Amino acid sequence: VRLAAELTHFTKQRYQRVLKLDGPVELSMFPRLQLRLPASTLSGKSGEGEFMGIGHAAVSVRLLPLLARRVVVDRVELDGLRLALQRGKDGKVSGMDLLNGAENDNQPVAMDLTSLVVRGGALSWTDELTGRKLALADMALSTGRLGRLADGQMDLDARLTQATPAVDAHVQVQGAYRIDVDGQDQQ
Repeated sequence: VRLAAELTHFTKQRYQRVLKLDGPVELSMFPRLQLRLPASTLSGKSGEGEFMGIGHAAVSVRLLPLLARRVVVDRVELDGLRLALQRGKDGKVSGMDLLNGAENDNQPVAMDLTSLVVRGGALSWTDELTGRKLALADMALSTGRLGRLADGQMDLDARLTQATPAVDAHVQVQGAYRIDVDGQDQQ
C-alpha cells in the first residue's frame, strides 16, 4: 500500500498526472528487482482524460546498475495496454514530458531495456494538425533491446483502422531496427 501511495504521489508531483492503481503493487528483490502492477491508469497532463492504461504489468530491473544511475530493465510485460497519443495544433506530442524527465533534473537517468512485450494492446493516434485519426487494436508486440543506442528485432501484429479515408487492415510487421539517439557511430 505504501509503495502504491508513493508512486501515485511521485507521478502527481513530478509529471502533474494522476496514477490510479486498482490493487496492490508487488515488489520482489531476488534474483532481480521486480515490480508487478495491477490494472492501472495514467491521466493526461494536468489530470485530463486517460493517457495510458494497463490490465497488468511486470517490470524486472537489475540491481547493480542502479548505483551508477543506470536503469537496466530485463523485461517489461504489458497486458491490456491502452495508449492514447495526440499531436496538438502546436505540434507537441502528448507523453513527451514522461520521456524527457523533469525540467529541474541536472542529469537524466540512462535507460536500457532488454525486451518489451505487449499483449492485447490498443493504441490511438490523433493528429490535430492534419485531422488524421488512426487506431491499432488487438496489438501484440515484442522487441529486442531498446535504449539510446540499440540494435534489435521487432514483431508486431495488430488491426489498423482509420475512419477517413476508411481503412481496416490486419498488419504484421517483422524486422530489425537500430536506435542511435545521440547520432554516434556504433562499433
